[in-house]
Amino acid sequence: MENNITDSKSINILDFLKYLLFHWKLFLLSLVIFVGYFYYDYSRTNFVYRQTEMVMIKSPENSHSTSITRSPSYFKTVSVYNEILQLRSKELMRNTIQRTNADISYKEKIGLRFEELYTNSPVQIELDSSYTNKNFTFDVEFLDNKQLRLFNFNGDKYSKDVLTTGGKIVKTPVGNIKIITYNDSPERNLSRVIHVTKSSVESLVGYFLNNLNIVQINEEAYLLNVSLDDSSPLRAAAMLRNLILVYNEFTVEDKGLIAANTTSFIKERLAIIEQELGGVEREIQDLKTNNKGLALTDLGGGYLNDIKRYELQVDETEANLKLQQLMLDYVTKSFDENNLIPSNTGLVDEKIESIITDYNTLLLRRNRLSSGTSNSSNPVVLDLNSTLAVMQDNLVRLLKNNIQGLQIKNKSYRQEENLAKSKALKVPEQERIMLSVERQQKVKESLYIYLLNKREENALNQAMTDDNLKVIDPALGLGGPIAP
Repeated sequence: MENNITDSKSINILDFLKYLLFHWKLFLLSLVIFVGYFYYDYSRTNFVYRQTEMVMIKSPENSHSTSITRSPSYFKTVSVYNEILQLRSKELMRNTIQRTNADISYKEKIGLRFEELYTNSPVQIELDSSYTNKNFTFDVEFLDNKQLRLFNFNGDKYSKDVLTTGGKIVKTPVGNIKIITYNDSPERNLSRVIHVTKSSVESLVGYFLNNLNIVQINEEAYLLNVSLDDSSPLRAAAMLRNLILVYNEFTVEDKGLIAANTTSFIKERLAIIEQELGGVEREIQDLKTNNKGLALTDLGGGYLNDIKRYELQVDETEANLKLQQLMLDYVTKSFDENNLIPSNTGLVDEKIESIITDYNTLLLRRNRLSSGTSNSSNPVVLDLNSTLAVMQDNLVRLLKNNIQGLQIKNKSYRQEENLAKSKALKVPEQERIMLSVERQQKVKESLYIYLLNKREENALNQAMTDDNLKVIDPALGLGGPIAP
């Protein structure tokens, strides 16, 4: 029984193999057809190239040249995630596309495949800003060393041909276009057909963002690998280079806005303090003239020591109280007008300075993200608005708490001062007035000198404004395709 089953299986296998061998022509035909189709599909699929650039995010640890002249509060905490989000912003990509002219494509059909020429194209077109969001296509053919034929506008084979020469503005069905030719070898360009495609910048923003990949190399290092896939290695490399350049320009511009806002704030306060200080000095001059040069050194004994000790304490608290109140008034005004808040003024403690720095950073980012017409309901913008509101409340609360604490301390010092003065009833009234006026002079003079120093420090920081990203390994536009 078992032998019969074995024989039956052997006979079936042999029959099956004979059947396959009998139809070998069909298998060969199928192989030829599918291999041919694969080769055809491969030959007509455009190559995709990947360019990679390594950049370093600057931080206090790796920017020693600038940290020498800047206070610790100048540097904000570096967030790699925030830097990546800003590098992937639409506004940044939009400016990069416009700067590299990536919205204009030049292709030449080689075999079955269209090859992207980019800057290697023998013709280039120039358009004004009105064409930014327009779409059109046409073909350019070299008729001889000078004459060009423009045809097939927007894919219409029956559109009227336009003849022109390089360097001239010509009227076409898609608008006025200036054709520039690069005829280093004119005979080589004869009979070449260049397919020109103009795409809207907005339509390309999504394309390049989808092909842009940003990865942090190591969690402990501020290094990013920025790569871009494109049909042209030259265009991909140019896009990466200009992406970093535009980002750094935006960063320097933002820092310049903050520094300019701080400069304006200090300038306004200096004008007010200078006017007040001049009035106090004139009052001291009048008092000394009326008192025939009477000096405070005439006050004797322990009463003078007690009064001076308490006055110094009152002076310190009053100066701090005025600084805190100035900052509170300006911060409240900035919230109402949606302006940046001056940072690194030294008028508040480090905790409040940190909140101000974070607030300015978020405000600039919110403004950039909401600059487009379609970003009013962006969830990221709404989330940033909510965060800014919380930060405003925290900042006002901290400033008010500081002011309240200084007021209580100042009240205590004044009580002690008044007690000491009550023991000096025999001191002439004019001398007490002199003490009060000179104390005002010291407070305003110390504040004036302090603001002068801060103005110079801010001017130095503004002159040394640095970008955020440094290119470590640039993209060169070389290498073979990664697909198909």
